[in-house]
Amino acid sequence: GRLLRGEEKQIERAKLKRRRKTK
Repeated sequence: GRLLRGEEKQIERAKLKRRRKTK
């Protein structure tokens, strides 16, 4: 855990969102 749990979750969500945007 280099990033905070909340930040890690946010990053994961951002990654999923970006992937969804670039369908």
